[in-house]
Amino acid sequence: MVAGVTIEVRLSASSWLQVEVDGTVQFQGLLAPGERRTWTGKQQIFLWVGNAGGVEVVHNGKPEGILGAKNEVQKITWTASGRTPPVASTPPG
Repeated sequence: MVAGVTIEVRLSASSWLQVEVDGTVQFQGLLAPGERRTWTGKQQIFLWVGNAGGVEVVHNGKPEGILGAKNEVQKITWTASGRTPPVASTPPG
């Protein structure tokens, strides 16, 4: 069993992200294509992604692929064992 949870995000297109590690916001802002960031927590990591089609995730060393469609908003919680089902949102308008 893996102890803790590590998430690496790899950007292929600009995307706004908010990252909460074990309940504390660790990052909030815009990331550019080509950027990579990694976060590690003891229990969970919550990602709120503004352009899911531009964000690829590696979870505990295992590639999980692109999080969704271009301009799709995703809210996903990752734990050591995997992720909760994604919750897709569409901006009002």
